[in-house]
Amino acid sequence: MLAFKPYDYSEAEVKLFTKLGYSNMLQETSVTPPVLYRMAVEQAFLGCLIGPEIEALRIGAINVLWTGKIKRMTPEFDALITF
Repeated sequence: MLAFKPYDYSEAEVKLFTKLGYSNMLQETSVTPPVLYRMAVEQAFLGCLIGPEIEALRIGAINVLWTGKIKRMTPEFDALITF
């Protein structure tokens, strides 16, 4: 049986997802990083959440979705999602 390796996440992403309560999902091989980001954005929006981690998520998502110039796992993206 094949064993799949969990996806790679930067330190900033690990900190963000841990703060948002998704630390258990970081080791999931069936949840890709884009799906995890979508889940976090939906949780923040539907739950009307506030806080520095939510602001970091919002800024990161807006820049990636609207500009498409910044990629995950880069220092530029990590700077956007750091809180």
